[in-house]
Amino acid sequence: MLDEDALNIYTDGSSFSGPRAGGIGIVFVVINDAGDEEVVNEFDYPGYRQATNNEMELEACIKGLEEALNHKALQQFDKIAIHT
Repeated sequence: MLDEDALNIYTDGSSFSGPRAGGIGIVFVVINDAGDEEVVNEFDYPGYRQATNNEMELEACIKGLEEALNHKALQQFDKIAIHT
């Protein structure tokens, strides 16, 4: 569920067992002035070697927060909601 008063960060991490590699996905979503959902940004990251699923889930959250610190959408809100 979207938090209308927050920068919503959706994250996901996964890994593949053979050869062992992982990846992450991050999307920022906000509610605009018209009350509609708006995708503010999608990020593209390279894969990670020898990564586990748990490592990638955590890495997605970490990278999402790092991106939020420098993102203009954060100036509109007092909080961040992470959806994993």
